[in-house]
Amino acid sequence: MTIYEQRLCEKQGELFEKSSDLPCSSALFIRRYMDGSTARDQDLAAMYFDASKESASSLFESLVERYPDLTKRQGLHYPSCVLHWMGYIYRAWTILTHKSSSTIYESMKAEDLLPLYDSFHTFDPKYCVMRLQEIVEEKEGPVLSDYEVYKRIKLGY
Repeated sequence: MTIYEQRLCEKQGELFEKSSDLPCSSALFIRRYMDGSTARDQDLAAMYFDASKESASSLFESLVERYPDLTKRQGLHYPSCVLHWMGYIYRAWTILTHKSSSTIYESMKAEDLLPLYDSFHTFDPKYCVMRLQEIVEEKEGPVLSDYEVYKRIKLGY
């Protein structure tokens, strides 16, 4: 990744880490962000190398204004270091695979990513994304043609 892409990842990591100050669950914040227009704007900034001028703090404030349910107390709070890592990895994943934030979030929700922190947080981001992609593909299973399904049934495997 380029320096610019690493800065985008770091900014999203800071944004996720800042969410630990909110009373809502961490999973709710991540879902609102990843499926929202703010993440789409960051996806475009990464795709077109358009220097996003907004700081993590201003992005955070706009999210809280847009989603009032983020200020309600509920759910599980993830540690700030885990949130930072999740934000960084989600952005790296979008950059390295050229997929949208919402598509990536749909394939690996925050609840699924949380237990992987201990094993994955020391990996290089590119390596981490490759391994996460393998987990997603394994979970989804291979796409088989009708003939391949018939053959497996006939041969018994």
